[in-house]
Amino acid sequence: MYTILIVDDELYILTAMSNRMKEWGIYELDVYTAKNASEAIARMSETKIDIVLSDIQMPGMSGLELQKIICDRWPRCRFLFLTGYNEFDYIQFAVRKGSFDYILKSEGYEAIYEAIHKAIISIEEDYRQEDFIRSARAKLQAAQPLLRRELFLTIVKSGLSENVRTKRFEELGVQFNPSLPVLLGAGRIDQWNVPDLSDQTLLMYAIGNITEEFLGRKVHFEFIQFDVNRFFWLIQPNTESNDYDELIQFVAGYLYEVQETCSNLLKLTLSLAVASEPVHWEKLPNRYEELTFSMLFGHGSGDSSVMLKANSCEREEKAASAHRLLLKKTDTLSYYLEVGQSQEFERLYEEVAISSERIPQHLYLETYYTLATMLFSQMNRLRMDSLLSGDYKPSRLMEAGAHTCRTNAFRYLKRLSDAMFEHMAKDRHAKTSTVIERVHAYIDANIGGDLSLGRIGREVYLNPKYLCRLYKQATGKAPSDYIMEARLGRAKALLQTNEKKIHEIAREVGLEPPYFTRFFQKNTGVTPIEYREAAQRGIAGRTRDL
Repeated sequence: MYTILIVDDELYILTAMSNRMKEWGIYELDVYTAKNASEAIARMSETKIDIVLSDIQMPGMSGLELQKIICDRWPRCRFLFLTGYNEFDYIQFAVRKGSFDYILKSEGYEAIYEAIHKAIISIEEDYRQEDFIRSARAKLQAAQPLLRRELFLTIVKSGLSENVRTKRFEELGVQFNPSLPVLLGAGRIDQWNVPDLSDQTLLMYAIGNITEEFLGRKVHFEFIQFDVNRFFWLIQPNTESNDYDELIQFVAGYLYEVQETCSNLLKLTLSLAVASEPVHWEKLPNRYEELTFSMLFGHGSGDSSVMLKANSCEREEKAASAHRLLLKKTDTLSYYLEVGQSQEFERLYEEVAISSERIPQHLYLETYYTLATMLFSQMNRLRMDSLLSGDYKPSRLMEAGAHTCRTNAFRYLKRLSDAMFEHMAKDRHAKTSTVIERVHAYIDANIGGDLSLGRIGREVYLNPKYLCRLYKQATGKAPSDYIMEARLGRAKALLQTNEKKIHEIAREVGLEPPYFTRFFQKNTGVTPIEYREAAQRGIAGRTRDL
């Protein structure tokens, strides 16, 4: 949909042009009108306008002056002049100042349509121009540190396929080989010596610099802050030999130096751990969990430590690591629930439920209560008070022992999530129906007034383009279809029940008389006068009723 503003001081031209634009049908246009330049500027200040079609000679501010203001304030708006003046000086000045095209009124509507068509093509091409690409690249460059951190966090938290990984590395200029394994290290700040978060951020940055200074020589290196207390780094040889044994010895030898330097310079106590073998990218989530688990329950619990952690670990440790990865998916489940993606929710929930069948009892209980708490929290946030009774009352929801087995427990939580999705669907439908009702009520009450999408959108507090899409999804029609039906229905009623003149009825339904007659005949098969005469003879029902 494109927005077009027609500016002319002659009302009959303004009305005729507006009606013809609405009837064109090639493009979906939201048409606005202004009787002078001041009205045009006011309209553009509150509504995004794609194309302005303006006369040159108008009382007060001329079209040329209006063009200058619009080109300065809204440079991407296409400005078309429609005028009766075929003077070279006007044309030359207008084009030099930024006019997109110049049409003589004597050329007719086909020339106007062609100019608008060219303007729309130009608008679409604008989005593919190099300025946008250069601007996007500059912004991407500025955002690279944040984007790289998010990329590596995703890889370590949940993993990425090699294809996606390769593409993202190329986009962000990451030097790692996405097909070769990496050496993973992890660290924890055991105790902060500053309470302020901004100071902690600076110190974390300093830790990264110190770690890179010692470990990042002649290798591909990336230091990533995981959360406020934890961090990790990835290292990959940058030589063709890919000698990981030498790399591991090098890193292990310098870990203590990193720890001591941070202690002496930053007054921070760190615990550090590094894997004893390289790990493939797909296995990083599990490996990172094992390293952090080691620091939490191994030598580094509450005190500084340096560990070289072997890839083989005890069964319980592996189970706990896998379980923590499983619980992280609760956030994704919560997101799917909140945005109404029921199929994605069901797929991931099934994975969590199946995995929970094989874990120790204490880990199963943690999983159950994590899911139950997530569902309970979402019911509160989404105001689903009606569900917090009967089978889903909090006392039953928060009692894992109320279920005879794990399978039944997860089926119970699944039934609750199904009920929540159903509740949200009904709520969305009700809200959409309310919007449609308000749109219809506004149109019916203002059938002779401003029925532009912009005005209707402000009435229901929605963007015009979103309103148009929502209306079509809900009704299968465009808002303009309902406006046409409402105008036709009101016109029929007025023609049947009172003696107002045709031009008075036309204006009462928001149309100019010449266009009203054509509109009425097109949709009923008879003219307004013929319809009135038939109604008076009591045979109006034989007319075509659309």
